[in-house]
Amino acid sequence: MPSLSPETYQRCRKILLKCKQFDTHASLRSLFSTTGLDIFRGGVPEADSRDARVDVFLDYLSPKYLSDGRPVLPLFIAALRDRYESGDALWNELEMLCKEIERQMTYPPQASQEKQVSPESSKADVLLITATEVEARTTLGLFERMCDRKYQRRFIGDQVYYDLGMIGGAGVFMVQSEMGTAGLGASLLTVQNGIKALSPCAIIMVGIAFGVNPEKQKVADILVSKQLMLYDLQKIDRENGKQKLLPRGARPNASPKLLSLFRSGAKDWHGPQPDFGLVLSGEKLINDQDYRDQLRQLEEEAIGGEMEGAGLYVAAQSNKSDWILVKAICDWADGNKGYKKFERQKVAAQSAAAFVLHVLLQGGLGSVVFQEKADHGLCNKLEEYVLALQREVEAVNKPPE
Repeated sequence: MPSLSPETYQRCRKILLKCKQFDTHASLRSLFSTTGLDIFRGGVPEADSRDARVDVFLDYLSPKYLSDGRPVLPLFIAALRDRYESGDALWNELEMLCKEIERQMTYPPQASQEKQVSPESSKADVLLITATEVEARTTLGLFERMCDRKYQRRFIGDQVYYDLGMIGGAGVFMVQSEMGTAGLGASLLTVQNGIKALSPCAIIMVGIAFGVNPEKQKVADILVSKQLMLYDLQKIDRENGKQKLLPRGARPNASPKLLSLFRSGAKDWHGPQPDFGLVLSGEKLINDQDYRDQLRQLEEEAIGGEMEGAGLYVAAQSNKSDWILVKAICDWADGNKGYKKFERQKVAAQSAAAFVLHVLLQGGLGSVVFQEKADHGLCNKLEEYVLALQREVEAVNKPPE
């Protein structure tokens, strides 16, 4: 689906931060009374600050389209604009923003017809799964920049897939799910549909996560799942007058084949540190240190946590597909998610996506015999990118003065 350029996305964010409707969850939801927006009202995510409310709102609404192909975001901007006096400075900014977003996100004439394909005509060796807008944009942007080719949209059923081309002898596709595991369009259904549509041999979830130990970990360090712990299934008991959580969820193991490939890739990777271990996965967007620490007590070996991995495991395992989760740390789930949020999420998403591309370039996942020399220039280009990324990582991890 057409998406906003990074520049427009940031301009949109700055303008929305000026709007008083983002002061509370209730005032934001009130804007969804307009026809066409009302069906999305119940799904508007909650947040604890204006900054966070704008961010989760954009992640939620940016990928949404109506059944007639119209993007939902400019409809919302128009509804927001109408809350201000015509000719007012903010009204003018919202009016221009609405037109710019509509121009960027509207399909060209016949575009959907030209690129509608049957499931039989598109098959993948590797399917990448992203969830948030920053994950999807970063992954698409990195692969396009490194491979010097534009991704192709493939419309199969009700889902849009992004054909990233041949990398390391493998045909690679990407798809974006909604946040979480069990909701409509979330990771479970997205992975299930992706397997049905593309029959991938390997499914890699790539994106951002929270870390659990800021004394030993850094923002952009990469978490690679040896195991997941599905923490939502719990028994809540009391012991000596205190609440006690007892885990009942599964601890599935990632694919040995993919673990082997990522361990091999880590040996000549010169970017942020990869850490292989157990990753917590559940439906909650955690921003509370006490709750995070409770989860750590359930599994002291946990290296971090996220929201979509459980759906990846269930869908892939039931279809006997290899799977692994690769996400980089963007925060510590400690009540300070808003601190340098944009910068941290950006470098974390870049770190995870670059490591995945590095591993794909090794080969080993393709249906085509891999010729290492063919991707030699791409490998050098990626190394230069990772060196520049390391400087960004150092800057974002620099303690405040």
